[in-house]
Amino acid sequence: MKKEKISRFLSDTFFLLIGGVLFGASVNLFFLPGEIILGGVTGIATTVNIITGIPIGFLIVIINFPILLLGLIFLGGGFILRALIGVAVTGIASDILVFLPMTVSDPLLCAILGGLTMGVGCGLMFSRDYTTGGTDIIVWLIRRRVRRLSTGVLITIIDATVVLCSALTLGNTEGIFYSAIALYFFTVSLDYVLTGSERGKLAFIFSEKNEEICSLISKRLHRGVSLLQGKGWYSSREKWVVVCAVRKNEARTLASIVEGEDPSAFVIFTEVSEIRGLGFGGLGTKKEKNSV
Repeated sequence: MKKEKISRFLSDTFFLLIGGVLFGASVNLFFLPGEIILGGVTGIATTVNIITGIPIGFLIVIINFPILLLGLIFLGGGFILRALIGVAVTGIASDILVFLPMTVSDPLLCAILGGLTMGVGCGLMFSRDYTTGGTDIIVWLIRRRVRRLSTGVLITIIDATVVLCSALTLGNTEGIFYSAIALYFFTVSLDYVLTGSERGKLAFIFSEKNEEICSLISKRLHRGVSLLQGKGWYSSREKWVVVCAVRKNEARTLASIVEGEDPSAFVIFTEVSEIRGLGFGGLGTKKEKNSV
């Protein structure tokens, strides 16, 4: 038990530090040179830094302080402690890594590379239940009072407000376009880090050769299969439907197995955002998951 706790602590620390470094690198290498405003607390800090020159990491910590205090009052200490650690790490990393050379200044490249880098960094931190404070805490506090708006809508409203106000303050309205690009790539990379390895496809296979197909899937793909009882509406015949979850790179092999055994089979593939369980990963007890 003690070894598991030590291993968990070392693993959390490693991902936290790597995530913080990537966060700081994205700020200094891409967002500041391109004057890209991502939204949230980081966007506010970036805007103030461009105007005043105050270190961005220091601003991130200072702006987050009252937000974390409110979170401590209404959300409890356990969550806020991890948020405080995440804010401290990203703030310190952003100020320490100011020595990194600014090799890219094109706004489009800065938006793409910055969004990707920060998304990966935040994803690594979120995967260990650390957050960067800011927007997510504000959203949870608002949703305690206003249930009609979804979390995604609230985050979009807050980030859009920050981007718009920053663009008007800096007199750079075309920056809104680059901010939107950065936010898109941030979301894509963040989502991939958090759920990319668990994404897959769910196949529904309609065939008269169910047993043969199930046997081949088990032997060649080493995946479990289930049989659901169905009934054809047109034929009124009862039949078995083969259901199988596979990783994305296994979908083509599955299709070839079915086609090779029964060319007349009917197969439906659906996207699955996450697959957990035997052969895919833990159900959440060993691998927890949790804005800028």
